[in-house]
Amino acid sequence: MAFIQRRRYATLSYTCVSLLLAVSIVCCSSSMGRRSVTGSTPARSFDLDGPTSLAIEDGILYILELGKPQIRRLDLKTGTISTLNTSRPLEVPDQLAVDHHGGLLVAEMARVVRVSTSDGTVTTVAGTGDFGDSGDGGLALQAHLSSVSGLAIDALGGIYVADWRVRRIDARTGVITSIAGAQLRGANHKPTTGDGGPALSAGLDYLDSVAVDTRGNVYIAQFGEYADGHRIRRVDAVTGVIETIVGPGTHVDVDPSIAGTPWRIQNPGELTWDRTGGLLFLDPVNGRVLRLDVASRSVRAIAGSSRGNSGDGGPATQARFKNPSGLAVDDDGNIFVADFAANRVRRIDQKTGKVRTVVGTGRVSAEPMIIDSQPVYPSPEAETCQNEITKPALIVDAVDQAGGPIPEATVVMVTIASASEVSSWQTDAAGRAILTAPRSGNYAVMVSAPGFLPETRALRLSSGCSGKFSAILKIAPVK
Repeated sequence: MAFIQRRRYATLSYTCVSLLLAVSIVCCSSSMGRRSVTGSTPARSFDLDGPTSLAIEDGILYILELGKPQIRRLDLKTGTISTLNTSRPLEVPDQLAVDHHGGLLVAEMARVVRVSTSDGTVTTVAGTGDFGDSGDGGLALQAHLSSVSGLAIDALGGIYVADWRVRRIDARTGVITSIAGAQLRGANHKPTTGDGGPALSAGLDYLDSVAVDTRGNVYIAQFGEYADGHRIRRVDAVTGVIETIVGPGTHVDVDPSIAGTPWRIQNPGELTWDRTGGLLFLDPVNGRVLRLDVASRSVRAIAGSSRGNSGDGGPATQARFKNPSGLAVDDDGNIFVADFAANRVRRIDQKTGKVRTVVGTGRVSAEPMIIDSQPVYPSPEAETCQNEITKPALIVDAVDQAGGPIPEATVVMVTIASASEVSSWQTDAAGRAILTAPRSGNYAVMVSAPGFLPETRALRLSSGCSGKFSAILKIAPVK
């Protein structure tokens, strides 16, 4: 069973990565559901909340914000930012791409949807919404997808979808077919095997991103759940053979002034083409933006010296990025980098090589999150109360689809702001676990059990007289 994963928290242990990157923030601001673009704020003074993916179309930089989640629109000419309100809340969105019709494709957990940039209408392109790994040869709308983490568009408008495998949706027929990754996975399945052979027989898993070049060759980024992971693989458009072109031992050319201790590429992701045919990708663990010359297979660091949040106004190679999570390139070759943990989007000037912030203050947006946990003990109407709780407690009930309890399920709580684990427990015979948070704040909770798909929830917990909360997490069996 593959972990539901998202790449934005690659600095944690792989167990926590698998949890955090599945954070199911099924919430939205009060403006959700309106088919319009609202607001117009200077981008430098706007508080982002977890920018996770970028896309550019017609002079507009679209920013997928995970903390709400919402899609923001940065007008690159005016420097103002607004919100593209969608016709329904987005469900755990992770990736943006622009299709051949100018619409935004969004990767949800078990779907790919299209968002109209004119009125925010959301329509499904692929996936039923139920987790699974089936549907090849049929309509993409009837296929089962799981943890969609990568999207790409080819010259014919075909859509490439990365989840457990890499699949392609034909733009004309809407039929979905696999192009890489063995469907059958067992105890001996290893997601880094198969190089030199047919891509459809190769081991694939823990996928982060996918890209396709003008010749139809497909590039796949895998993060390092396994010790020999951390690689980018290429599927030849003519032969269908897969090979590793960037791996754990790949040498990286860096600015001599900041080279320091040798380092290895970790968790490569967010594959994007620059205007000269180079393949850009991120190394979030080391806080760097890298460029692969496909012909020579040489890799060069073009931004980032180490993890941090500094360097505006100076060379991009000496700047620090806290957890880079998204890439986009404009028509002039300028590179935009979303930094999830720093709550910023920064721009690398193609001519000068200097970096500056274009969106975000570094603070988290003050807009409230709408959550579905309810206080067990409501606040009394009186101004004072007894037994005030200083550390919020959360009662979690893990249940199956019929509402039955799931004993011995693992429940993990992490902070959303700093992406660190704060509590973990196993459910008792009644499927219940009680976890304690260190303080008021936003938390993500995941329940997992053998034979079931993990389920996550985003919660705002508070101390005081209403410091005890409850949540029911229903998890579905693996299909």
